[in-house]
Amino acid sequence: QTGIRFLYVPGGAFEMGDPELSWASPVHRVRLSPFWLAETTVTNAQYGVFLEESGYEAPPLWRDRRFNAPEQPVVTVSWHDATAFCAWLGEICGHPVRLPSEAQWEYAARGTDGWRYPWGDDAPDPTRAVFGWDLEKDKPTPVGSVPAGRGPFGHLDLAGNVWEWCADVWRGDAYRERAERDVLDPVGDMTQSVAASTDS
Repeated sequence: QTGIRFLYVPGGAFEMGDPELSWASPVHRVRLSPFWLAETTVTNAQYGVFLEESGYEAPPLWRDRRFNAPEQPVVTVSWHDATAFCAWLGEICGHPVRLPSEAQWEYAARGTDGWRYPWGDDAPDPTRAVFGWDLEKDKPTPVGSVPAGRGPFGHLDLAGNVWEWCADVWRGDAYRERAERDVLDPVGDMTQSVAASTDS
């Protein structure tokens, strides 16, 4: 119905965090159970099906021609909007769907080898990611536009283009707490909307 394709992410362990970023330190080992993650960010066409079928309120820039092409990623959605979309998608799919946890998102983007970027450790360039210098006329690029930036499990758009929501709230002390013990499937508080993506 929406055309969203989910890719399987096998369970595994990885080193989460970045020693060069104070807010992503200390680096700590995290183990994750297998999960599924959408191949790309949600498009306007996919989000539009949700709006039509649910009667949910459209986001602020929905009618702005710079941002509403069918294959562009949907933008200006709140954490609550994204969570509502996932709940609706779960109903039509027949199984629970939610935003990925921060740990799941980072694992999908970096894999078990600890890459800095989804494609490896090489710096971003226009063939792998859409960053500020590439944005065409201040608008997002259609999803899947840079297949060379595909992540270790086949996902696209995990670096650049637009920000993405995670399920859990970022907490400054979470990394320090996790570093002191073995952690399986960490998920922080999912009742607030302070979480943000880490892909830019």
